[in-house]
Amino acid sequence: MYKVLNWKVCASVGLALSLCLMLPAAAQAPAPFVVEPPSNEEVGISIDRYIGNPAISPAKISHDTMYTQRIFGEGDKFTGSAGNILAPGQQTDLATLLPRDVTSLFTTRKQLIFYVISGKGRLDDGRRYWDLHDGVGAVVPANLAHRLSNIGDEPLKMIMYSFTPWPGARVMKEIVVKDSHKLLMIENNVHWQHNAKLLFGPEYGVGRVLVITFGPMTIAGPHASPDNPDPKGGGVQWINVSDSKMIMQLGSEIRHWPLYAGFITPQNAKTVHGRLNVGDTIATTLFISGGGLPNPAAAENAPPPSFWHDPPLPGEMASEQIAKSYYDAAIPGRPLPK
Repeated sequence: MYKVLNWKVCASVGLALSLCLMLPAAAQAPAPFVVEPPSNEEVGISIDRYIGNPAISPAKISHDTMYTQRIFGEGDKFTGSAGNILAPGQQTDLATLLPRDVTSLFTTRKQLIFYVISGKGRLDDGRRYWDLHDGVGAVVPANLAHRLSNIGDEPLKMIMYSFTPWPGARVMKEIVVKDSHKLLMIENNVHWQHNAKLLFGPEYGVGRVLVITFGPMTIAGPHASPDNPDPKGGGVQWINVSDSKMIMQLGSEIRHWPLYAGFITPQNAKTVHGRLNVGDTIATTLFISGGGLPNPAAAENAPPPSFWHDPPLPGEMASEQIAKSYYDAAIPGRPLPK
C-alpha cells in the first residue's frame, strides 16, 4: 500500500511539473509588485536646480524699508541656477520687516500674495487696515498702493510671492486678507499625509495657495507631476513655514529642508517628490501653483471656484461647511485711524 501511494504522488508531481513547463511565461509570472521609479541619474536631472534657500541669497530692500531674500525666481528649468526656474514674471521671497518699522505706501505692477510666518503687523491701503499675525494671508492687486507696519517687538517674517497677472484674469481692485486658522481642511491624508486648507483659489490669479500640514514622523507619498516640456513652464512651489525637522525628497535624493527654504516640483512625469516630517511636532508647508498662467477658472466671468477635483481625490473632504469657511475666513478691513 505504501509503495502504491508513493508512486501516485510522484506521478502527480511529475504531471504538475510537466504542465508548468508547457505553460507560457506570462502565465507563470508572479503577481505584479511596486518597484522604485527611475533614479535621478537615469532621468538625467540635477535636483539642486529645483531648490531655493533664502539663507544663501543676498538681502535686498523692497517697499523702501523691508528686507527681502529670494527663494525662487524666474528662469529655465533645464539651465537655471538654484531656485530660478519659475515661469516668467514670478518671484518668491522671504520678506522681513524689523520691529516697529513701517514701509512706504508702495505700488508695484505685479500682484502680491503675502503669508505671515511669525511676528505681528498691519497692512493698510491708506484708508483701511488689517491686522497681521501667523497664518494670515493677503492678496494685494497690481498697482494698488499698500503699506506694511511691524507693530511688535520681533521681526515680521512673511513669504512674499509676486507675479504678473494673466491678461485674461479678472482684475482685482481691493486687498483681500484671510486667516488660515479659520479655514476647514479640504484634504485629509491625501498622498498619505497631506492635510490641506485652501487659502486662495483661481479667482485671485493663481492655481491654488494651500496651507498643508503633516503629522509627526510621517511621509507624504512620493509622486511625480505631469510632464511639461516647456523650459519656462515653472512648477508648483513647496515652502517650509514651520520650524520642524523636515526632509525633502526629489527623485532618488533627499535634502535637509530648513525653515523658509523650498523646492519646485519637477514636471517630467518621472521624478517623484515627497515630504518627510522626521520631528515630533506637526509641520506646516505653503503650496503655491499657477500664478499668472492662463487659467479659465481665473477668467473675468468664471464661476466661483471648485474646491475639489472632479472626481474627488481619495481624502478630499466635501461639505457646505468647508466651502463656507473659505469665505468666512476673510478679515474685513477697518477704518485707518487718522
